[in-house]
Amino acid sequence: MKSSDVAELKSLDEVLAASDYLSLHMPLTDETRGMIKAETIAKMKKGVIIVNTGRGKCIDEAALAGALAEGKVACYATDVWLSDPPPADSPLLKAPRVIMLPHIGASTKENLLRIGDIVVEKIKAFQKGEKL
Repeated sequence: MKSSDVAELKSLDEVLAASDYLSLHMPLTDETRGMIKAETIAKMKKGVIIVNTGRGKCIDEAALAGALAEGKVACYATDVWLSDPPPADSPLLKAPRVIMLPHIGASTKENLLRIGDIVVEKIKAFQKGEKL
């Protein structure tokens, strides 16, 4: 990669206007709640692909479903929703070009083994009468 292939973007509006792919990894805060809505989608390139592995409540589902139907957003991939599981009336369940995956990032072999070790330690402490 050459330095001319990299651009420093200083505002969210610049990022929205310049991105072919938008990957969201943000926590849910007052500032990020509903951040991706009709107003911000309008600032995006036509055909943008959005991936959300942050929080479902950062997305206005109705606005995103409309943008998918119109072709403004080419695809939306996520493993987070407003609630888990998503409600039956979620507009994203009927929207075109949506990929929904289970939110199982913590379910790796290593993490499950670590959790198993913690459970064993808790059982041992309980058996000894230790406070949990």
